[in-house]
Order: sequence, then C-alpha cells, then structure tokens
Amino acid sequence: MDLFTGIYPALVTPMQEDLSLHAALIPRLVEFHVASGVDGIWIAGASAEAELLSSEERRAMTEMVIEAVAGRVKVIVHVGSVAPLQAYALADHAQRCGADAVASTPPYFYMPTMPAVVDHYRRLADACSLPLFMYHLPDCTHVPVTLPLVEQLLEIPSISGIKYSDHNLLLMRRIKCLDPERLTVLFGMDAVLLAALVMGADGGVGGSYNFMPEAFVKIHSLHRDGRIAEAQQLQWETTNFSLALRADLPPMPASKFAVSLRGIDCGPPRPPHALPSDSEQERMRQCWEAHRAWLDSIAPAAGHSA
Repeated sequence: MDLFTGIYPALVTPMQEDLSLHAALIPRLVEFHVASGVDGIWIAGASAEAELLSSEERRAMTEMVIEAVAGRVKVIVHVGSVAPLQAYALADHAQRCGADAVASTPPYFYMPTMPAVVDHYRRLADACSLPLFMYHLPDCTHVPVTLPLVEQLLEIPSISGIKYSDHNLLLMRRIKCLDPERLTVLFGMDAVLLAALVMGADGGVGGSYNFMPEAFVKIHSLHRDGRIAEAQQLQWETTNFSLALRADLPPMPASKFAVSLRGIDCGPPRPPHALPSDSEQERMRQCWEAHRAWLDSIAPAAGHSA
C-alpha cells in the first residue's frame, strides 16, 4: 500500500498584518487539520505563497509544522524554487527536520531542456534521501511533466510520486501506469478530485481543503469504500459551494480568507495578492451562512464562523 495516499491540505501561511509570519497560529492550524481527519500536510506550495517567502521563512514553516504534527500524519515539504540551489538546500533541511517526503516543481522561468529537468531532480535526490515527488503544474511553471520525462525520472531511485495539477486525466493515468506500485499520484484540482480518484489517483492536495477538509476526507473515504454515487453527490455539492463562495476571486486569497470563517484568521496574503475587498468578504460571509445546514452536515463546527 502506498504510504502517501489520502488527503493533504496545501497549508496556507498565516501572516501578521505587517505581512510577517504569524508563527503562533501554526500549531492551531495544524490541530484543526489533524482533527479533521486528513492524512497529511503539504507545506510551502502555491497556496502557501511559497515563492513570496524567504528561505528562512520556509525553513521556519517546515520546522514548526513538523513539530506541531508530532508524527500523527505525514508531512510533505514542497522545496521547489525559481532558484534551484535554494531547492536543494531546502530539501536537505526538510530531511533533517523529520519530513516524510519532499516535492519540487521542475526548474522554470528559463524554460529548461529535458536533460536540465532530469538533472534538477537528480540533484534533489543527492541532497536528501527522502521520497521525492515530481510536480506537474503547467499553468504556472509552463514546464509540463511528460511521459518521456517521467520515464527518465524513474531511473532516480527516490522518485516516489507526483503532485498532478491538471485536468488531463488521461495523461495522469498514463503516468500512474508507468509504475503503479511505486508512484503515488496526489491530484491538485479540487473541483474534480473524485474523477481523478476514479482514474487512479491515490489522493489529493488542495487549497480549498484549508477551509473544508472534512468534505474532501469524506469524498476520499466514500470512494475507497466503493460508495461512488454518494461520493459523486458530495463532490458536486462541495464544488458548487466552493464556486459560490469564491465566485470570480483569485483562489489563494479567497481560500485564505475562508479559513477565517472557520475561526482561524490567517491574515492577509503578500503582494501582489490581496484579501477580498470588504464587500467581497461580506458576500462570502453571507454565502457561508446560507450554506450553514450543508456545512453542519459535513462537520458540525463548520457552519459556525468566528
């Protein structure tokens, strides 16, 4: 059985009003997710504003989350960076802190060749001996993880999985089938998690898991138990609620504010992002209230905002 199956919130980074790291909130945020039944925590992904954090802040987040988790769930640390040397140093640090695995986007911005991408993952594997996840996020990196690339990357012994953030489920399935016993696929498109599970994904990593982890834990559980019709209904309800809540807002800032509706104010995002406007926040509160009965059916505490 894969060690990294299940639901992994892509943890937001709590900030003070002055945009410094709000370290005191991290244990509370971790406890909220562990109590919700998640299988692990994903640190320093896009939802965490990783590229807007310094190396020191990313190290601090890793240390504090791993300490707060205390071995109760898995911790996967995303170490990818536009500066690959930073990624290698962060991978070494994650291992020394006790992480269970690391993940990395391919090098990007300079549009690397395939040999350069393979070299990047080899260097990561040299930097630490933890299981290593590839990261397919083509909308942001513009460096897709292709079948020929995965075939080469599988020559690296520590390659263990992929975080797959794309709607192309055929490609996802073909990647999984290259070595199904070895590769864990964690899917990153929250609105269609169930479709990916049906197509062979082992779990999910998501930004909207931050404010309703219980729904995704239940979707995964229903699928695992073969209760597909119930899982389909819950996926549809969850997706509709998320779409109504966030409307046309950028996903990360909207999700970060939505966590405050669960009673944990994680503060503002860093520029160039911004929290929803006052009127947008009020609309989100009203939407939350309008869905209170449904939220309470998912988790009794979910419908009660701070």
